[in-house]
Amino acid sequence: MAYEKFSKRVLVVWKAFVRAWSDACKSFGDTRVLIPGGEYMLRSVTFNGPCKGSITFQISGVLKAPIDPALLSDQKWINFRYVDKLTVNGGGTLNGQGTATRQKCRNNSCQILFTVHSFLLSKFISVKVMSL
Repeated sequence: MAYEKFSKRVLVVWKAFVRAWSDACKSFGDTRVLIPGGEYMLRSVTFNGPCKGSITFQISGVLKAPIDPALLSDQKWINFRYVDKLTVNGGGTLNGQGTATRQKCRNNSCQILFTVHSFLLSKFISVKVMSL
């Protein structure tokens, strides 16, 4: 029961982020996707381009990776593909939960080492200081 509620919350956050990205990507000019202060559990997500303008992905809150392997795909957590003119900033935190993930995997014999973020076939990328 608690797991089901947790999974639904993660799915709602994921859908909201993907929708915000899609809207920003369709816009001409400079756009911003803002992750406000707060703590958000986020399953694997891919933000696809190409986009019509430049995008600032501003993380002011804390994004936490799930420790459940079922919520991660392709051993990557946050992916940007085919996105040019992207800035990632905001002073927020990307929390991959390495200690909890390693503990869960040690107990369940899973192989889940993942990449926190990746940029595939993208150019003009700027990542400003944030906590990892």
